[in-house]
Amino acid sequence: MEYGNYRFVWKAIKYPRKQGGDIVHTPSYIIGLKDKSTKEIFPHPISHFLFKNYHRNSGSVNTELTVAQIIVPFLNFSTFAV
Repeated sequence: MEYGNYRFVWKAIKYPRKQGGDIVHTPSYIIGLKDKSTKEIFPHPISHFLFKNYHRNSGSVNTELTVAQIIVPFLNFSTFAV
């Protein structure tokens, strides 16, 4: 696997969840690994950390986004800086 073809990115999503008897689409952010050639984004397990510690506790999508914007450059630097 050639690391130069991949980058960590953050992405806005909406996931369905049940609230009462209705299905609501809740906005959230994930961190994923993007293949530059195919443009596919593979979700990274650290996305659960964002949801559990920032979205669910504070209920704020903006807080989740801010943390994702801080984590992504760090992951790119620490993983791909060769």
